Amino acid sequence: MRVLICDDHSLFAEALAVVLTARGHTVVATVATPDAAAAVAATSRVDLCVMDLQFPGASGVAGIGSVLRESPSTRIVALTGLTDSMLLSQAISAGARGLATKGDGIDRVVNTIRRVHEGEIVLVPEGLHFATKGQGDRMDRHANTRFLTVREREVLQRLVDGQSTADLVRDMGVRYTTARTHIQNLLMKLGVHSKLEAVAFAVANQMVTIAGVPGATIPTGVAGKSAANNGDRSEHSVASQIN
Repeated sequence: MRVLICDDHSLFAEALAVVLTARGHTVVATVATPDAAAAVAATSRVDLCVMDLQFPGASGVAGIGSVLRESPSTRIVALTGLTDSMLLSQAISAGARGLATKGDGIDRVVNTIRRVHEGEIVLVPEGLHFATKGQGDRMDRHANTRFLTVREREVLQRLVDGQSTADLVRDMGVRYTTARTHIQNLLMKLGVHSKLEAVAFAVANQMVTIAGVPGATIPTGVAGKSAANNGDRSEHSVASQIN
């Protein structure tokens, strides 16, 4: 695995580079700014970029977008010393496939890097302590979810847990086309265009449980209960490709 590290805290970045190298990975570069990370991604093959989220006078969230524009196949792990749920949700929306907090220690950060490289979506629970929102805001956000079927709510939770479409097929005992339909319906009802956006929406609005950290429960509602009976037969779809 070829890794790019972007962090202005040199001691942490150097320690992470040493551990990754010792475990057989190639550290393409260690840089201190998002602009420098984008420049490396433009000229070198980078399998995974570890991007800090806070820099003096720069945004790590914007840096994620810059790296992905230069190298769309690069997977991103967002790294932070903070536990700002909105910032972490923005990182997911920008394209991060994993979150790690510096307080987790090097070994857990490296484990997150490995899992993301292998194709998982990894949300670290220590980084996801949700701020309480206004009641009106919660009601507006959750209004979109009252039409989710039982199966779609299960799919949403499984996506947040990092499962792929193939995992859904195996663990839910459904056909591949059925799993895709559930995902398509979920994206359509939430008004998002990708599985990552669905995960970000769910995390930001406390709709799911993150690795044992309780979030708000998705409202079931009469419509959700009745729709559950027909969940596997739904024919709705969205234009985006679901993998």
